[in-house]
Amino acid sequence: MLSWVNPYSPLLGAVEGLVHPFLRVLRRFIRPLGSIDLSPVILMLFFQFSLTVGVGALEMLVQRFM
Repeated sequence: MLSWVNPYSPLLGAVEGLVHPFLRVLRRFIRPLGSIDLSPVILMLFFQFSLTVGVGALEMLVQRFM
């Protein structure tokens, strides 16, 4: 998806700096299927799952104290 962004944008450098270390770890374990790299998709799914679990835990904590 980053190929859709202007390559000279300062935002692109910041996003790549934040995401690349995570992708590098995933790419050790998940090899591309032909020319398709699934590691960004798996990383997004992991972050979405973590966010869902974290928000759910916070909601339960708030409900306990109300």
